[in-house]
Amino acid sequence: MRNKIDYGIDLGTTNSAVARMENGKPVIKKSDTLKDTHPSCVTITRRKDFLVGDKAVSVNKTDNERAIKNWEKGEVNTYLEFKRTMGTTHSYDSTNLGKALSSEELSAEVLKKLKSYITDENVNSVVITVPAKFLNPQKDATMKAAKLAGFKHIELLQEPVAAATAYGLSSKKKDGYWVVFDFGGGTFDAALIKAEEGILAVKDTAGDNWLGGKNLDNALVDELIIPYLAENYSIDFIINDESKLQMLTAALKPLAEECKNQLSFKDSYNILEEFLPFEDEKGEQPEIDLNVSQSDMDRVLSPFFQKAIDITKELLSKNNLKGSNIDALILVGGPTYSPILRRMLKEQVTENVDTSIDPMTAVAVGAALFASTISVSDEVKDESRDKTKLQLEINYEATTVEFDEMVNVQILKDKTEGKIPDTVFIELTRGDGAWSSGKKKINTEKKT
Repeated sequence: MRNKIDYGIDLGTTNSAVARMENGKPVIKKSDTLKDTHPSCVTITRRKDFLVGDKAVSVNKTDNERAIKNWEKGEVNTYLEFKRTMGTTHSYDSTNLGKALSSEELSAEVLKKLKSYITDENVNSVVITVPAKFLNPQKDATMKAAKLAGFKHIELLQEPVAAATAYGLSSKKKDGYWVVFDFGGGTFDAALIKAEEGILAVKDTAGDNWLGGKNLDNALVDELIIPYLAENYSIDFIINDESKLQMLTAALKPLAEECKNQLSFKDSYNILEEFLPFEDEKGEQPEIDLNVSQSDMDRVLSPFFQKAIDITKELLSKNNLKGSNIDALILVGGPTYSPILRRMLKEQVTENVDTSIDPMTAVAVGAALFASTISVSDEVKDESRDKTKLQLEINYEATTVEFDEMVNVQILKDKTEGKIPDTVFIELTRGDGAWSSGKKKINTEKKT
């Protein structure tokens, strides 16, 4: 039975992740498709089954392709970005389920899926991250979603603090001002963090709830892929019809997303799609063979990156700081892999752009680290106790810089059923077996 929570979840707008402390280190638990993160996407099938993650994304892709085949948008039973409406009265209609679902209910399905990746123990306690700008209604909604997912002890942690905690684990810079630059799939957040003797505090935040990776995908479709199709095929009937154009944009977005991801690590990328499932005005079936360069990406994406940079610069200015005052600019979110963005940040904000942590998993890792300092609630402990065995309470500092640390062990007589031996010894052993305390006698006379 764990004394500390040890589990951290990044419940993201577009992607989520779960991490657990193992042998003193945070470990990301892989999804059912062996990925570090999984999409915050939910589909309800005609059989009323819930599909979450990559399977739901696959259904959404198929639905979008079907739509441009007949130019008819079917009934929607796939849901994305419901984190945006947490704490509101907004609901999502499902024809397959025959009722509407709240943002909390959909978020609960994502949390259940993350929970299912832990197969070796039952998880009842968790730390879940929330944006720094979340107000009480949104925080309450997150708590409700976690309870619907079966968690009994829930602690919330601000996302920038989680990211800064992950960064601080390996950083030699323990004091000063840090900026968490979180460019996610659906939102952008910048947070000014003051680090002082290992204590992290959010001094100020800024952001844009409608600026994120999806804007980049849409821009690539609008400015590269559709112009390519318009130049090579007769598609005026689509371009001049807003409904058809939206359907085509949705179907092309996976191509744009893959292009964006590939060009985070390559100089150029070829978008290839042999046949799109519709005919143009001349009866031809369009195909795509489009080479995209870094200069193309710079032209299309830099205006969106500039918006995020301007918000960050304004945040610093408001706090009477300059880029030279920032000890570390911590990158969070998939789009921050972009070499274009990283170059712009170094040129306009600070040279101290840190790339030492994984932008996709930093928040979950930080949440797990924080979770390792929080004791599991007595209620949860009592529910999971096997009272037929000798029950002990172990107290110690969750984190320490000392070479020697006091560990206090007590026998819980009121939590133990049956006779307690007159003499009880305990031996503490490190997980890797490299250290042991040796057998120590516990005072069985002490009342607890």
